[in-house]
Amino acid sequence: MIAVLAISVVIAILSWLGHYGWSSLQTRQIEGFSAFGLNAAVAVLGFWTPERAAWAVYFGVSILAFLLLSAATPLNVIWILMVVVFDWLSLG
Repeated sequence: MIAVLAISVVIAILSWLGHYGWSSLQTRQIEGFSAFGLNAAVAVLGFWTPERAAWAVYFGVSILAFLLLSAATPLNVIWILMVVVFDWLSLG
């Protein structure tokens, strides 16, 4: 679980820096796909633990998050939703 948290934090920082022009679009795409790949590898490795059902659900949620929101991890989805909600609340 620490690996998932580390991947989420690193990709959040890299995407934030990318928004301010610190990296090209191609670099950001490589970062996102790499983070998703690492996240998937961690989830698959979790299948050999006693919590394999939870890791299987996490893997499924990760795939949905990637396909629907282009987020590398489900924790990044939570971050994106928090930003959207706070922006929406600040306008109202």
